Amino acid sequence: MQALAREKLLTALLSLGEVVTTYRKDSTRFVAAYFQWLENTDEQVGPLRLPVSGLIQSQKSQLLAIEDGLIPPHIQTEGSSVRKRQRAATAALIDTMTLALQDKLQTIDRSFDDAQDKLAQCLAVVMGQQSDFLVNLKPDNTGVAATWLAMTGIKELAPVLNYLTAKYPRADREYCLHAVLLNALS
Repeated sequence: MQALAREKLLTALLSLGEVVTTYRKDSTRFVAAYFQWLENTDEQVGPLRLPVSGLIQSQKSQLLAIEDGLIPPHIQTEGSSVRKRQRAATAALIDTMTLALQDKLQTIDRSFDDAQDKLAQCLAVVMGQQSDFLVNLKPDNTGVAATWLAMTGIKELAPVLNYLTAKYPRADREYCLHAVLLNALS
């Protein structure tokens, strides 16, 4: 499930660039564009029950308060228009959200590092026994399945594969193996 969460969070983080572009091109829609991004992200991430969902809800309520005129004290500046202060407060919220998404992505990546290292070692053992294993192998679902099958056929790899099976759901193992195959084939 971490693989799915990673992809959804990465997609959300990348789509945040569109909101920033809105600030540059049409600053009057910036606050509304960020609120819409929060709504869309909540739809995608909410079912995964990630802690980031709580931050999304918090930021939605803060945005509503900003639109109602409540500006955080650190944003208050003399002589600025209300709209400029609202945009500045929204930009601060985006910064907080970006850091939270990046932190979660790094946590997932660190958890996958162990699996990818072990899978790379297993792939090296397979290639040691079948030197032409990677010939005509594509890093797709079929290639991942064929590689896993080849690994399970080697008795010495059973403890490592059992560990990976116990620690990671199938989707996460396949995601990590796909990354290892992409790296080996490049």
